[in-house]
Amino acid sequence: MRNSNRPNLVGRLAIAAIAVATTGMPALAALPAQQTDRPAATAQATQPEITKVVYRQSKGRLVITGTGLDEGVTVRVNGREIAGERKFVAAKNKLQITIPADQLGLQAKGQNRVEVQRGTAAAAEFSF
Repeated sequence: MRNSNRPNLVGRLAIAAIAVATTGMPALAALPAQQTDRPAATAQATQPEITKVVYRQSKGRLVITGTGLDEGVTVRVNGREIAGERKFVAAKNKLQITIPADQLGLQAKGQNRVEVQRGTAAAAEFSF
């Protein structure tokens, strides 16, 4: 197992080789001191993407399907942040929020908008 705190020497050498080849000057001093062998993608939040939204009136449940979702994301319906009991089903990429329809302020079908936000990474609005 690799130590994630250990600098990625191969990556540093590759960057230095590229710098020498393009500029003729070594670039080791320009590298960040805490570079690790973690992929850059894990350091940033995954941007949520919504693929489907359904409100199940009979169960009082809003179901959002997509990627980059979990129980901790912020959800807005028609511009209002909503709260409610949340359950995330990772195998199906579904976030289920139990909330009465009157608290959602739902409009006619096709005129509702959902936005999911994780930190500063927000999905585009999705109409349902």
